[in-house]
Amino acid sequence: MALPTLVKTWQFDVNNQGGISAGAPADYQRTAFAIKEALTNFGTLPMVVSRSSDGSSTAGAGDKWSTFSDIITAPIGSNHSWIVLKSQGTIPYEICMDFSDASSNNYDVGFIGVSMTGGFNAGAGGEDGSLTARPVATDEIQFYGTDTRWLAGLTGAALQSRVHGLMSTDGNTMMLIVHVNNLPTVVWRFDLLQDPITGFTSGMHIWLEHQISATSGMSFAKAMTTTNKWTYDNATLNIANISYEAIKTEEVACAINFTVANEWDSEWPMYPLGVWTVGEERGRVGTVTDMWLGSTGTNEADHYPAVPTLFQFAQVGDLIIPWDSTNQILTS
Repeated sequence: MALPTLVKTWQFDVNNQGGISAGAPADYQRTAFAIKEALTNFGTLPMVVSRSSDGSSTAGAGDKWSTFSDIITAPIGSNHSWIVLKSQGTIPYEICMDFSDASSNNYDVGFIGVSMTGGFNAGAGGEDGSLTARPVATDEIQFYGTDTRWLAGLTGAALQSRVHGLMSTDGNTMMLIVHVNNLPTVVWRFDLLQDPITGFTSGMHIWLEHQISATSGMSFAKAMTTTNKWTYDNATLNIANISYEAIKTEEVACAINFTVANEWDSEWPMYPLGVWTVGEERGRVGTVTDMWLGSTGTNEADHYPAVPTLFQFAQVGDLIIPWDSTNQILTS
C-alpha cells in the first residue's frame, strides 16, 4: 500500500537517553527527567509543568526539576518528588507522577494518574501538594498506585532507556514511548480521535501503560486489550480498546503476521485503527490519529519507507507511528 497521509503535523523529541546502566536510583531518575524534558521541549503547545516538587527544598507551581537528581523517591509521608504535566490542547488534562514508596525502594513510584480537567490543585477543588504529599484532584484516575515497578518491573537493576516524545502542533495528540533495554515498555498516548461518531464530538482516547515485566507494551496483544485504555467525552469515562476493522472477538484477537513483504509491491501492511468502547456493547467511536497496526513479522525499530526518504514512520512493537524523517530510532 502507499504510505498514508498524516492527519496531523508532528513535532518530535526522540532518542533521549534515560538510563545509562548506572543502576538505582540514577537510571530511574534519568528516565523520569527525560520524560519531563521530552514532553515540555516542543516548539508549539508543549506540555507544561504546572506543579512539582524537588523532594528536598521546594514544592509548588512551576518546574522544580532542573536535573535528574531533583527526583527523589522516599517513603510515604516524607520529603519526596512529584510532578504534574499539563496539556495545552483542547482538553486540559494533567498527568501526575508521585515518587513516594511504602517499601522504601528507590526504583518505585507511588502514583501515576490523570485529571482530565486539570484538577491537581486547590483552585480546582483538589490539593496543591507539598514536599511530603502529592497534589490531589477530585476527578483523578489512578492508573498505578503504591510500590509500582514503573520501568519494566525492574527492582533496581541497571537499565538502558530511550525516551521518545511526539506532539501534534495543535496539542491534541501526544505520544510518549520509553524503550527499556530495547523494548517499548512505557506508552502514554492522549488522542483527540478522528472521524468521531455523532454525539462523541470531543472524544479523547487515553492509553497509559507501564509494562511491569520485560515485554513490549506495544505488542498486538497489549494494544488490543482494554487494560489502561479509556475514552473521555462530555466528562464521561468509558473503558475502551484499540482494534483494526474487526467485528468478532476472534478477529480482534488475530494479529497480522506477515513474515515477508507483499510480493507484488514489496510493501509491508499498515492497518488503520479504531477505538471501541466497552460496556453495553457501545461500539466504535472514532479513528486513532496517525497510528497503524503493522505486522508481527517485522522487527522492533524498523523504519518505512526504505527509499527514498527514510525514517518517515517507525515500527514500535507491532504498531507503526510517525517519525522525524531524519534519525534512526534508538532503543537503548
